[in-house]
Amino acid sequence: YQRRVHGIRMDHKKVAVEAINKILSNPKMFDAMVEKLFSIIDKDKSGSLDLNEIEEFMTTSAASMGMSTPPSRESIKAMFDKLDVNKDKMLSKEELGAFVRSMLEEQKKSLEA
Repeated sequence: YQRRVHGIRMDHKKVAVEAINKILSNPKMFDAMVEKLFSIIDKDKSGSLDLNEIEEFMTTSAASMGMSTPPSRESIKAMFDKLDVNKDKMLSKEELGAFVRSMLEEQKKSLEA
């Protein structure tokens, strides 16, 4: 796939890698993205994310992406437990941010391969 950016043909992978690089290299942009994502997931506005909020978000996201089978509760819990670095059964913005950063870095590696 290719698209034109300022008259230059660019493939979608390159555009995606550049977008990821821009987000990862700009702390204000990255923090704003994490803040927005956190506020979307934090349905009860408690300032932390519990397993039910993460599960609802993951299930809804999977459905909106056209996945016929949502992730299992067990797989979501395993991911949640891994992200919950301090083991308080809640995810903080910092823990979510670390996850988002890791996912973006993995996506970038995948696109560059």
